[in-house]
Amino acid sequence: MKPHNNDLDIRTDVVVVGSGASGATLAHEVASSGLSVVVVEKGDWLARDALAEDELLWKTRLAYQPEDERFPTWFARTNKDSFRRTNVGSPYYLVGGGTVIYAAASWRFREADFRKKTRFGSIDGATLADWPIKYQDLEPYYTRAERELGVSGLSGEDPTEPFRSHDFLDPPIALDRFSKKLREAGKKLGLNSFHIPLAIKSTDDPKSGSMGCQTSGWCSGYPCQFGAKSSADLRIFPQAIATGRCQILTKTAAIRIETTPEGLCSGIVCHDMQTNRQFFIGAKVVVLAASAIQTARLLLFSTSRFFPNGLANSSGMVGKNLMFHLTQKQRALFPEEFPFRLNKLIGFNDYYDPDFHKDPWVNFCSIHAGSRWGPLKFAQQSHGWGTSFIESIADTYPHTMMLQIMIEDLPQESNRVVLHETDIDAFGVPRAKVIHQYHQSDRAAATVTLTRARQILEASGAVRLWDEDIPHDVTDDYTYHIMGTCRFGHTDRDSVLNKFCQAHSVKNLFVIDGSWLPTCGGLNPTLTYQANGYRVGEYIVREAQKLGLGG
Repeated sequence: MKPHNNDLDIRTDVVVVGSGASGATLAHEVASSGLSVVVVEKGDWLARDALAEDELLWKTRLAYQPEDERFPTWFARTNKDSFRRTNVGSPYYLVGGGTVIYAAASWRFREADFRKKTRFGSIDGATLADWPIKYQDLEPYYTRAERELGVSGLSGEDPTEPFRSHDFLDPPIALDRFSKKLREAGKKLGLNSFHIPLAIKSTDDPKSGSMGCQTSGWCSGYPCQFGAKSSADLRIFPQAIATGRCQILTKTAAIRIETTPEGLCSGIVCHDMQTNRQFFIGAKVVVLAASAIQTARLLLFSTSRFFPNGLANSSGMVGKNLMFHLTQKQRALFPEEFPFRLNKLIGFNDYYDPDFHKDPWVNFCSIHAGSRWGPLKFAQQSHGWGTSFIESIADTYPHTMMLQIMIEDLPQESNRVVLHETDIDAFGVPRAKVIHQYHQSDRAAATVTLTRARQILEASGAVRLWDEDIPHDVTDDYTYHIMGTCRFGHTDRDSVLNKFCQAHSVKNLFVIDGSWLPTCGGLNPTLTYQANGYRVGEYIVREAQKLGLGG
């Protein structure tokens, strides 16, 4: 399907699908270096005074999802099970993507994360792989991302923290009463608590005009009203747009990647959701940053004579090795009340590496203060409605706090994304079928790590702990930390991309969302996406002549 040229058609050096963490930093790097870039975003810019503290509206997803994307995927544990329509893997359709509403945890992956296969060997049922780069290759870009975002924290506290060539961290956000109780509990238990690195300004920033953190409470899951959270729409894109070479097309759906007779990308067929017209963006380089599920879906749909099984899928690996983190929150009741505010400030990584504690699994595991639920979700999860809801909000909710565990999801080739045979969306693209189940090692690690979180809460003075079950599957609202599906590696026999996230079989195609990760660690991957966006953007600029860019 070749669209007819019309007055909407666009030509650019680089086109990026997706405006989230990685798409923003790559666009910033490319535009700052003199190349033109167009970013395609299905959502729109978010006004900071709109909907930010309306829990019901945000949690029912009306604030950022088009009607056609309410239940965008089908899910099953195996290909033999019955599939059901879900929200699993639904992207955040906003300029800035998930960075607008995430809790802003900004971790560097540990050096051990880059050498999983060498470290642990073959694991039955898992497809462990070493990264084709080392931590040292990514470190300068971690440093740049921390500087550009204004990450706050305190280096040297976390015993697992990798080296920094420069320390640009802003001062950490002041600890609240609950976080101080966690620190004291850690001391009792012989654990090393530390300030979680956050892409949140701890002080006012006169340069950008943003305020420092106001500790309002509405943070994780909500846009910051004060501009303290360094989301891509506030911190990265303004710099890219200021170059005069970066354009963001909002309310625009990427439908299909077209190729030349030589098998290279020629550009992207798009749908303007405001005019209901299709148009074509011709580009010398195509970059996908649409989320690991949506990127795999777009590649699998973009078939051609060269790629009958999907673009860049000569290895047959596109869509495979899908990963999510296994997360769970442990709730606890305390004698005293706590104000509703951001509490994701303190972490414990003493149990991160299996070698630290000799447990019989290979997952990396972290424990940190979990963002407190809003009152509606608290009621939905705990107490229901009516009189019991009123009583719980008045008596239980102010006394309830929580810790969160995050467990590495070991890659499995059977966990994958495929196209639905009959369910087609409004733009003519088959919806994604998501096949995923946790490895037995994931659940074993989660069970023990959750017990350790309970011990920390008990040492903090909790008088009651709720029973929390380890999830068997990703849940319907699990729309973040989507990884794998286009892993990078050394050869096209076992990976889709090379070490620069460039498709082995399509030299002008790059994938920079979570798809490229061969393993996912036990930490939020957002800073890793952002650092890699700068790294790949720099590579594209350096290889501009070979890629036919500029001029």
